[in-house]
Order: sequence, then structure tokens, then C-alpha cells
Amino acid sequence: MKDLRYIHVENNTEIPEHKKELVDVFRKMGNNFNDKFKILRTNKKEYDKFKKNKWTIFKDNFLILVDYQCHICENRIDIHHDIDHFRPKKHYWWLAFDYKNYMIYCKLCNITYKKNIFPLFVDNQIDYEIKNRITFEKRTELDDEKPLTFNPNYNNPVEIFDVEFIAKTDIRVGVVKIKPKKDLNLDSYMYAKAKTTINIFNLNNENTELKNTQKDVRKIIMESNFKNLKNLAKLKKKFIKKPNKQNKIFYENELKKLNLETTKNGLQLLIEKGNFEIPTFL
Repeated sequence: MKDLRYIHVENNTEIPEHKKELVDVFRKMGNNFNDKFKILRTNKKEYDKFKKNKWTIFKDNFLILVDYQCHICENRIDIHHDIDHFRPKKHYWWLAFDYKNYMIYCKLCNITYKKNIFPLFVDNQIDYEIKNRITFEKRTELDDEKPLTFNPNYNNPVEIFDVEFIAKTDIRVGVVKIKPKKDLNLDSYMYAKAKTTINIFNLNNENTELKNTQKDVRKIIMESNFKNLKNLAKLKKKFIKKPNKQNKIFYENELKKLNLETTKNGLQLLIEKGNFEIPTFL
């Protein structure tokens, strides 16, 4: 669950220094794209006649912007993966040619899980059935929608998710799981968003109905970095208890020693922000 708000949200999050030029190019390209295909967002008859996908022009830049990782599970992706729509074009045809509605999912997240599912939070009720969902037919009402799936282009994962460490019989190995942030109200929209996202995309590998090959992908993602992330959490826990200047220097020096990827994944980001629970015996 990476924080990708720098792609679209201005004045709300810092753009990584090495991506500033790329973000600028991406936004200009996107605005030109939206202007060029404006009629396809305003005229349903013209949209229905237009059959060709044009979003492929964004793929190369988009892949670099998201570090070649799936928007949701952070599984590795490549040029063979498709750009998809956050709001499904089946229900939101006028956003099919709006570059701000585009995301890149791995095939497992997109084809197996997301499909055309797009549940909304309405009157404290979570509705998983697409046939029963409330569909806003007017573009002016999009701002009133409360999507129940996480969108890293606009949502801050630190406000929604926590990381939980679960040890197996041998405490040297285990699994990390994603869960709703512990201080969220159980009836709140943000809690519902976190829980729904985890369930729909099977992020914790708990859907027993899937084939082993599909389950194994999630298992590998959540177990492969257990040791490194555990060490980061233990280090962060020490610093949180005494966040003085001396400990900050110690924390930063020890952080450099950990075998962590240069490109931070979402789990690492959450741990560095203190969004984690780790048993004392680990």
C-alpha cells in the first residue's frame, strides 16, 4: 500500500526528488489527453462508437512512477500488465478516457479480484453486491461518493492501515498482515474502506477458495520480507519509546544497516510511521 498521492494531488504531498520531472511530464500528457478526448466524456453516443483504447501512451511513464509495482498488493508488474480504471468503465463510462481514473494492477488483483466490483459506503452499510450498489449517474455527484476500495493515488495509507506481525512455530519466520488502523471507529467510513480493500483483494491470503497458485502469490508477498520488516519494527519501537535526538541518530544509523529495498514498499512506510503491532517475544 504505497503512498502515490504525488501523482495527482498537488500541495498535499511531496513529490520524490527523482520523480519530479517525470510527474510533470505525466500530468501535462494527461491534461492533453483529457482535452483531446473530451467529447468521449461528455457524449455517450460518441463514446459508444469509439472502440480503441488509448491509455497505452501512459504505460511507460506510469510504470516508472509506481516503481513497477501493482497499485494494491505491490506485486512486481511489467509492460504486459494493463492500465485499469479505478471506477469501472462499465458503470462510469465518462471516466474511461480520464487519465486521473487510471491505475495499474497486477493480473491477480485486476482479473481475479477487482473485476467490476466498486462498492460504496452508504448510511453505514457495506454493500459487496454490485447489483445492489447505489450508482451515481451524474458527474457532479462523484465528490459525494465514498468508495470502499483504497486508491493510493488519492488516499493516505497511514490514515487507514496497520501492519500486524504474526509468528509461526519458529519465531524467526512468520507473516505480516494488513489490518485496519487500530484507532479507527468500527462504524467509520475509513475502517470500512480498509476492511473492504483487504477482503476484496485477498491481501492477507485468507480466501481458501482460490487455487494454490493464486494463494501462493499473496503468501510470498506477505512472508518474503518478514525478517527485514520485523527488524525495522523492533528498531522503530525502541525509538518511539524515547524519541530524543540521540536515539534519532541511533535509529537513522541502524536503519542504514537493515537490508531494506531502496524503493520503500507500503509495509515499510507504515512501519516507519508507527502503524504496526508486534508481539513482545519477537
